[in-house]
Amino acid sequence: NQEKITHVIGVCFPGESLLVCKWLKRKYKNTIKTIIFPMDITLQGRVSGSKFGKFLSKMGARNFLRYCAKDADKLLILENAEQMYREVFPESMQGNFAVCGIPLIQTDRELCQGTTTQSDELHCIFGGNLFADFRDPTILLDYLEKCHAEGTKRIVFDLFGAADADLQKKWENRYQYIKIICHGWVSESQLEAELQKADALISIGNSYTHLIPSKLFKYISAGKP
Repeated sequence: NQEKITHVIGVCFPGESLLVCKWLKRKYKNTIKTIIFPMDITLQGRVSGSKFGKFLSKMGARNFLRYCAKDADKLLILENAEQMYREVFPESMQGNFAVCGIPLIQTDRELCQGTTTQSDELHCIFGGNLFADFRDPTILLDYLEKCHAEGTKRIVFDLFGAADADLQKKWENRYQYIKIICHGWVSESQLEAELQKADALISIGNSYTHLIPSKLFKYISAGKP
């Protein structure tokens, strides 16, 4: 059904989506337009493991992005990291850059219909991965611990995703009042159901400035604190 497809968009996580864009462009040539969004931590070589492993990831990841971007019609680039991308991609590809800012927020009516929990617990949800050296929520959790000591409701930090071993070790016996629950990975539909019931949604900043968590826009659309 290729005749019904006009544009294909690939985001760098998972990387297979960029390879699909490249394959489709080579197969269908100018009958379709391919757009890639090379926004991924692998641009900085973020992997768990040794310094040597991170170095290999850094070099290999950048080569992979350049390889996939070679046939793309447009590369979406975040304006706050434009200079970094110009240092990574050769001038022959920079003519296809489309520099953009933060996307417009659209109301998600389905999510806005949710209600908060009616209990003696205050549920704060985060969806995604947490890393000790990349996205560490410990300062936030310490603050929630202090808030709980001064409040009446018990604060629960619901993690839908994963935290690395270093974070889990750091949190052992650290908190007396707040409760951390790691639910693991769930389906998108289940996560949206949990967002509807949450009292507050948590977005944690990354240590790499070229990343904007995509969940931030879903959170805002949900109409939750």
